[in-house]
Amino acid sequence: MTQETQNRTSKPALDALEAMMTRNSVPARLLCEPAPDGADLETILETAMRAPDHASLRPWRFLIIRGDARQKLGQLFADALCRRDPLADNASREKELNRPMRSPLIVAVCAEVIENNPKVPVVEQIVTVGAAAQNMMNAAHAMGYAAIMLTGKNAHDPHVKRALGLQPKDEIVGFLYFGTPEGDIRPKRRPAAAEFVREWTGEEAGLSDRPSLPLNPGVGPAPPAFHRDPAAGPGTDPMTCAAAQSHPDRSER
Repeated sequence: MTQETQNRTSKPALDALEAMMTRNSVPARLLCEPAPDGADLETILETAMRAPDHASLRPWRFLIIRGDARQKLGQLFADALCRRDPLADNASREKELNRPMRSPLIVAVCAEVIENNPKVPVVEQIVTVGAAAQNMMNAAHAMGYAAIMLTGKNAHDPHVKRALGLQPKDEIVGFLYFGTPEGDIRPKRRPAAAEFVREWTGEEAGLSDRPSLPLNPGVGPAPPAFHRDPAAGPGTDPMTCAAAQSHPDRSER
């Protein structure tokens, strides 16, 4: 955290775990000046370089959009809307024009996809860029700023992608809106991690403690399914496992 940020926010930097546990997305309309810039923005972008990156492909690309460029982005969004829907009314077009004006800084997070890579499929490249975006939002929060990642139709529109310098194969993973939160941020209620976790021991797959070649590969008991116990109340472990019903065609698993 730079001295510049300390002067702006009057808050000490959060440690890594606290930043991750307390981060919340803030609506773009509630993000105001100051937005990260200078050394602060450089630090936030540097955290993106720490994202997991199979084969070091570095597929991330970032477009900084601020000042008058936000109006041009709004014009691009409005043009894209009219291309998608020539009958769009003025209110819808006005909404697109004003969309980027809600916060002082936008970073378009893009993936420059390498197709047919023998080691890294496209989905892994997209995940890498998503992890980079998460690092950036955590860093901004730790430094006293706030952010939200938005997508919508503009993130998948070929006209928008082309205007941002992307090829058809590339992807806009999201638009990160940055600024300083206006007022207090209300914490978002989060689910318990236990709802989405179970321990796998291999027994449900018919695997013994000593590895051996299966006689009939692909045939074995079905794995337990995740489901919540509706009777579980707050503060209790809502995760239970139930054996899934056998499927007549195991090849579909």
